[in-house]
Amino acid sequence: MKIAIIGGGAIGLLTASYLAEVGHEMMLFTRMQDQASIINEQGIERIKKGSIAKFHMKAEKLTGSSQLNDYQVVFVCVKQYDNAIVLPLLQHYSGKIIFMQNGYVNLHSLSEWMATKQLYLGIIEHGAVRFELNHVHHHGIGKVRIGGLPLAPAFELQTSADFPIEFSDRIIDDMMDKLVINAVINPITAVYKVSNGELLRRPRLIRLTEQLCQEVCRTLNMSYQEKLEKIRHICNITSENHSSMLVDIQNKRLTEVDVILGYIAEEARIKQIAVPLIDTFYAQIRALEVR
Repeated sequence: MKIAIIGGGAIGLLTASYLAEVGHEMMLFTRMQDQASIINEQGIERIKKGSIAKFHMKAEKLTGSSQLNDYQVVFVCVKQYDNAIVLPLLQHYSGKIIFMQNGYVNLHSLSEWMATKQLYLGIIEHGAVRFELNHVHHHGIGKVRIGGLPLAPAFELQTSADFPIEFSDRIIDDMMDKLVINAVINPITAVYKVSNGELLRRPRLIRLTEQLCQEVCRTLNMSYQEKLEKIRHICNITSENHSSMLVDIQNKRLTEVDVILGYIAEEARIKQIAVPLIDTFYAQIRALEVR
């Protein structure tokens, strides 16, 4: 299958490497020409459990003249604040579009496309960090769930055993479950500059995790105990990982706080629910960002 990835961050590189590994014809569209040039020359290096694998594929800088219709599937692996740049380039694309993004995906903004395009949400549970423009470290193995919006059909997509992809008929629920996890783990680890596992070890962070989870679940009308156990499980299996929000702040990039805590804070305001911790962490992350 001919597949394009838009976005050369950790998730874009990781996804491209695993799909190339099983024989898909890959194209990686990047924001920077430097990154495209390096990948064309050297390929993508994926590091997992101390071993290095290299995958060669084509790459080019994404522009208005990029030939996206040459590909049957396009994975959108950019931050949501970059959708304003990417979506116009997909206006005339006729294949399958999979949005692999954190936070609450604004379905209203895609409503006009739902009747005419094959749209999918992708929820990724893997841990990955990009070290160089073409190096990605895979340090948390999970799964990828994909679901259609609203009636796009499931389709077969060959992939690796270490990068399983399954189709979900409850993808909106999956998105909200991932939102709760991101809304608790990301801001605490980013503000306190700690790995995920510290939320299970430090008494103060254990309490903050519980309290922030309570506010998030109350706002979104979700089961607190069920979500807290899931958060603890994720922190345990990704103990040494750094959250994407912490990595963004360390690298002086914008975070996705607006589509994570910002969305939940707005929901709380509409429902007239007091959420002092959510408001505090949202303000702290915004203060730490480079804008």
